[in-house]
Amino acid sequence: MIDRMHRVVPPALLTEAVLQIKARLVNQIAPGLQKIPSAQLTRATVKTGLERTLDSYNEVQGLAMSTRNQIVESALADLVGYGPLEWLLHDPEINEIMVNGAKLVFIERGGELYETDVQFIDNAHVMQIIDRILLHTPLDAKPLYEEAERIESQLKMIHKQSSKQKVKSDVVPNMYG
Repeated sequence: MIDRMHRVVPPALLTEAVLQIKARLVNQIAPGLQKIPSAQLTRATVKTGLERTLDSYNEVQGLAMSTRNQIVESALADLVGYGPLEWLLHDPEINEIMVNGAKLVFIERGGELYETDVQFIDNAHVMQIIDRILLHTPLDAKPLYEEAERIESQLKMIHKQSSKQKVKSDVVPNMYG
């Protein structure tokens, strides 16, 4: 049993009220993103839209600016990035990320295994992020679970390019196998 918790999610983003604000923000912005040509769909333009939309919400007026920024960054990661995995991807000491379901994400650091406080909304959210990771990975006619080894290799390559680390997603064979 793992008794060590690696905490990376800002505490404000773990409160129900803030999670509801973020969900509302993502749900309001997401449909409009599909109408923007991909050449114009940059992180900066999406972030600007998120900030403007969030500023229009009455319930955020009393929130600290740091919390507002964390809501925007988390929503941005869900909309155009690697979702909650982004909290882990920038840590150069993490050797491996293991997604064992929406509510169970582990890391390996210095040869030790740690559970994290990183969570996806549900399994559909996990698959959405996997789809985004694999967007540029050509898949042939084989079922996804048969492609797990090649996909894992692709995930590692993507992660090494961004932070010289390895990524492993155990959710692919578990969800389809």
